[in-house]
Amino acid sequence: MDSIITKQAAKVISVNGNAFIKVNGKDVPIAEVLDLNAGTEIFIPEGANAILSLEDGTVFPVGEQASPAQDILGSPLDDEIAAIQALIEEGVDPTEVLEATAAGGNATSGAGSWSFQSIGRVGEQTIAQAGHDTNGIDQAFNSARIEREDSGDSFNSFATSPEPTPVTPTSPVNATLKLSSSTDEVSEDKGTISYKVELVDDEGAPLTVTDGETVTVTITLPDGTEQDITIGSGSSEATFEYIVDADDVYKESEEASASINSVSGGESFDSLTTDSTPVTTIVTDDADTVTVSLNADTSEVSEDGGSIIYKVELRDAEGSLVTVAEGDSVEVTVLLPNGSSQKVTIEGGTSSSSFEFEVNRDDVYSGSSTASATINEVQGGDAFENLEASSDTVTVDIVDDNDAPTLTLSGDEFVAEGENATYTLTLSEPAAEDMTITVVVGHKTTEDGDVVPVEKTVTIEADATSVSFKVEALDDDLYEAGDDDKFTVSVTSITGGGFEALPTLPNAVETVINTDDSDRPDVASITSPTVTEGDTATFTVTLTNESTSDTTVTMTLASGSADKNVDFTGTTVTVNGDEVPVNADGTFEVTVKPGDTEFTVGVITTDNLDADGKPVFESTEDFTLSGKTDSQTDAVTGTGTILDNDAPTLKVS
Repeated sequence: MDSIITKQAAKVISVNGNAFIKVNGKDVPIAEVLDLNAGTEIFIPEGANAILSLEDGTVFPVGEQASPAQDILGSPLDDEIAAIQALIEEGVDPTEVLEATAAGGNATSGAGSWSFQSIGRVGEQTIAQAGHDTNGIDQAFNSARIEREDSGDSFNSFATSPEPTPVTPTSPVNATLKLSSSTDEVSEDKGTISYKVELVDDEGAPLTVTDGETVTVTITLPDGTEQDITIGSGSSEATFEYIVDADDVYKESEEASASINSVSGGESFDSLTTDSTPVTTIVTDDADTVTVSLNADTSEVSEDGGSIIYKVELRDAEGSLVTVAEGDSVEVTVLLPNGSSQKVTIEGGTSSSSFEFEVNRDDVYSGSSTASATINEVQGGDAFENLEASSDTVTVDIVDDNDAPTLTLSGDEFVAEGENATYTLTLSEPAAEDMTITVVVGHKTTEDGDVVPVEKTVTIEADATSVSFKVEALDDDLYEAGDDDKFTVSVTSITGGGFEALPTLPNAVETVINTDDSDRPDVASITSPTVTEGDTATFTVTLTNESTSDTTVTMTLASGSADKNVDFTGTTVTVNGDEVPVNADGTFEVTVKPGDTEFTVGVITTDNLDADGKPVFESTEDFTLSGKTDSQTDAVTGTGTILDNDAPTLKVS
């Protein structure tokens, strides 16, 4: 088998036999390609030949010809080729004008035994480009792979080619992504669907991703989420699994559908499309059991007119409530404590149904008994995979009549510091005799300074139904920022009252102490120090009271008759000995820690000297230090006085 490699782009005019090129390792007949890129290797089996139109306009036969070269390019065929070239130069498509022989059909006059096949055009393809010079231009084929002889009876002869090397495809490589599943049906309870996404060509044969590239496919999964799957280089497919999580207790016919949503990568393919046809898998039911159960709202009931609220309900294996499907219902027959039966219906869209049973066993005797009920029969619920009735018996104790009143405790929800909170104990029935009640006042978030914890007794007198008492909230002169403090008042014991049974202890009451804003710390005073020039003036700043949280004080250092940064340092001060920068406007902030009520501010004064370094006498000068908290409108001010000890002396001689 011979082959040639083109040096120019060429168009196939006609072909005889099975001349072909390699595309992705596959033999592709050049009759299916039409346009050949420069550098394309053409394989020519024995007896095959073709005519090409080169990029420069030259018409070039390749392969072993059945008649001499002069016959090919002379007379009728030569005229036909000339006609093709003329049409090309005029910008006319020869296949639109000439008969089949002019476009490569059988040459019937003087051309020997040529038997070319006419090549149909596809889309916008043309046979050649018009406007090229067709005279005097060398034909551009690799001379190392083909020897052309212009003498003798043969037009072309070819050297034997070595094994062909890969070439750039000249026919389109159209890739399609397909999604498939090896699973026809799957259980709704954690069943696994195996999906495969693969690349195929137009004939459905696998295509491999070019080395160095990948193809990323976005799959829309049955639950509506998306997952990216990557086909790596050198591969034609990728697989993944999806776990179905659609387990429920209902009979139903479901499908799990997945499809390709989008694709990226695969730049080497001429086109990369997706088959978006959904892949559907049948989701099959299992046999989850729904149990109809019976329960009661109480574990005991009075024999004197007491009632039991029974409830029938539907639950799954995990104990969660299950709803009856719309249009369906479950009818439950319950055997009651008195031996009768009652039918109860759980309607569609609900999961339970309740009914009341009244107990009527009041007598004069002391003793105890029980009331028992059970489910006798269940019907309906056809939408459930499996419906069963619980065999459990629900038992409620019936107790002797032993009435007791109720006791409630009420009181103020809020109280201000220094004021009293009022509380009231109330019986549902008048006491037959004095009832003594022990009350405890205790801390919740309060401290001893907020309220005094105490245990005290109060009495509801005979024939009365209530009693009131007070608890004092202390004013501790301490500002407590943040949430207001709480204390509790509760009942710990009850005696007397003359009832058949004592009432249960009432719920405790919580009371909030509103923080007194007057306790908020403010600047109370700032001292006014007097110092000698060059010494440090120390101011003491005092707050009105403590706080349970940080307090911010804004200080201002200002000139008086003494000039800032001339007679005293105005850029820094010391606060409790630590250096603090001062803003250009003279302000700085001091944070006072919880429990502290004062701090010191040190200001360095300047000993002024003249140009010769000798002290300069100045009269007494002053400057100010002011401060206030956020809650203060007016600042408190202290004055620093600077004395100059450099007064001149008068000597008398």
